[in-house]
Amino acid sequence: MSGPPSPDPEAAVSARYYGAVTTEHLDRLARLAAAERERFARRWPRYRDRFLAATLAQGAALHPLNGSTGVKDLDMVLLYAAVPGERFPEFPRLVKHVDFGPSSLGRQAYELAAARDDRQRRQWARWADQHRGRRVDLVKRALPASPGPTRWR
Repeated sequence: MSGPPSPDPEAAVSARYYGAVTTEHLDRLARLAAAERERFARRWPRYRDRFLAATLAQGAALHPLNGSTGVKDLDMVLLYAAVPGERFPEFPRLVKHVDFGPSSLGRQAYELAAARDDRQRRQWARWADQHRGRRVDLVKRALPASPGPTRWR
C-alpha cells in the first residue's frame, strides 16, 4: 500500500523556493530576457545594438551561491550602454513583470495583509491570479559604457 501521492512541485505555493536553480531554469530565464530585449528594441530601435549583458540579481543570484537564501521571485537586470545626454527610455517603467510559468520553482505566495498600501495589495492580488509560476522582474538599466564587443585584458 502506498501513501498519498506526493504534491506536484509545479503547483506548490510558497514564500520562497529552496531547491536547486537548474540550467533549465536559467535557459528559460534567458528566453524571457531575450523576448524582453526584442520588445524593447522594437519600441526603441537605437538601443538594439546597445545591449551589454543580462544578469541574475537579488535572491535569485544569491541562492545558487549559498543555497539558503531561497528564491521569492526571479530578478534579472538587462544592461544597456547609455546614449550620452539622453534619458533612458521607458522611465519610470523600467521593470517588466512576467510569469515564469509552471516549473519546479512552484508559485510565489503573496501575503496580501503585508502589503504597504491598497495599490500594492491590488497588484499582488493580480499577480497571484495571473501567474502560474514565480514572478520574473526584468529590470532595465543604462550604464555609461560604449556599445559593442567588450575586450577583456
